[in-house]
Amino acid sequence: MSPPRSPRFREVATPPPLTFGRRNRSRLASAVICAVALVASTSCLRKLAELEHQRHQQADRSSGVANGTAAPAPPGDVRPVDLPTNRGPVRSRIRSEGSRRYLEVDGEPFLILAVQADAWAVASATEGAARQFRYAREVGANTIEIPIPWIHVEPTADHYSSDYVRWVIEQARANDLKLVLLWFGSNVVGKTGSPTELKIVPDYVVSNPSAYPRVSGPLARAENPLEPSHPATLDRERRAFTRALEMVTAEDREGRVIAWQILNEVGVLPETRVPYPESVLTDKLISHVRALAQVQKRIHPVPSFMNFWEGLQGAKPFEFLSRIPEIDFVGPDLYGKPSLGFHFANRDYVAFRDNYLKQLDRYHQGRNLSFIPETNNDAYFKPYLLIFPLLGKVPGIGMDVWAITTGSMKGYEPLANAKTGQITESGALLREVYRAIGGAMSPIVSAQGSDRMAWFVSEGPARGRRLTVAGTELALDTEGDGGLLAVRQSDGSLVLVGRNVGVTMPRAAGRNAERGRFEASRWRAAGPAKVSATGGDALRVELGTADVVRVGPDR
Repeated sequence: MSPPRSPRFREVATPPPLTFGRRNRSRLASAVICAVALVASTSCLRKLAELEHQRHQQADRSSGVANGTAAPAPPGDVRPVDLPTNRGPVRSRIRSEGSRRYLEVDGEPFLILAVQADAWAVASATEGAARQFRYAREVGANTIEIPIPWIHVEPTADHYSSDYVRWVIEQARANDLKLVLLWFGSNVVGKTGSPTELKIVPDYVVSNPSAYPRVSGPLARAENPLEPSHPATLDRERRAFTRALEMVTAEDREGRVIAWQILNEVGVLPETRVPYPESVLTDKLISHVRALAQVQKRIHPVPSFMNFWEGLQGAKPFEFLSRIPEIDFVGPDLYGKPSLGFHFANRDYVAFRDNYLKQLDRYHQGRNLSFIPETNNDAYFKPYLLIFPLLGKVPGIGMDVWAITTGSMKGYEPLANAKTGQITESGALLREVYRAIGGAMSPIVSAQGSDRMAWFVSEGPARGRRLTVAGTELALDTEGDGGLLAVRQSDGSLVLVGRNVGVTMPRAAGRNAERGRFEASRWRAAGPAKVSATGGDALRVELGTADVVRVGPDR
């Protein structure tokens, strides 16, 4: 059964196909002759760009005039909508304390320990799709990232359905997960897609390029993204996104949605020849994104962010951040790819790790919060180790591992096996670290960016490593892959969070070593830690596969 029409939206007729008068037919003819005769000529491309610009201007003037309808609202303006009176709570926000900024959820510091479901895996509300949420819980995540495709909100023109949004929130509730929702709209991974691909944009938009034009150049293809900031497209997408936000505020009674991602890897594929300068493309994209971000902040004001694949044309993350105040942070999608220093022949993990650390430093600037929106999930790339420098070095607010049942690259192991339902080695390793860090979020966040925090990571055995935290020197060793976050608390206790690490410290640091976890800022002991005396004035604490240990000061 078709979903009912929403009473909150006026019917707006689809703009009619563009027609050309005598003057425009002449221009079009000259463009065709130019393209045939001088296809490689710079002057030809300039002429095509001018004609394309003129065509869009005519479409902008005529859109909404035919059939007596109003013209689309300009970017930044939103047609009035009636918000639900029973809106769900907003329980996440960005907090500032001096120069420190961090994420707060339910009144407490929070780290996003996320995994993402591949859009194909949750393309419809099926039993198999529901298992993605269970897998997320079983690999230790506290948050799952789920795409919300435009077509799920508006299946056909002016028909809206809340079924998919309601299902997503119900599944998150059943598995006690927070949600980051990803708006999949007009620009996803540098394209929009065609009817033969995964359905993201409604067919009435995808199949009508005269009304909703694509970024068009000499190599225009069906999957080219919709022209950003085109009035007809922006008006349609903004209304659908408005409706999605309304659905969330109505359905999310517990405040499980903690952030929105606005679009996904915006830009244009490198092989697409855009008929105007890249700076113009960036301007158009920024205008389009800001119009959506403004709607989000008015209706559902949780933090919002953007993810970037910087290989795309127009993808300038810091320009987006500086020009869109409604966006709270931006982050890089980091994968093992040749463009990132990864070599397929020998699977050079070191090159991938070094690039990862370089990108962490580059994105840690200005008002930005360091977050990795996507990274490899395979055990070889070791996200279970890379999170230690993200939280201890930068400092960061979390990471998202893509994807739960899809290998990050062909032939590589996902986090869970969709056929058997079993958690893989990759998932088990991530679970160890996510559960440990999830048990110490408050002390970690409180110490980030200060000398009360120190971090360590090792790929393989290590001996005699030294670490200093708030004046206390620690000696570290590990038999294999290991990582550690060490935090000195205000009460003098030392909190150790990590896996597979032996920590030797001065005996004066304390004798009361307990395993346990923090519930908000309150320590809950679970039993004594594994401690051994090394002789003299030293004490050794062993951290197992996933431990939080608190070493209290002598009393």
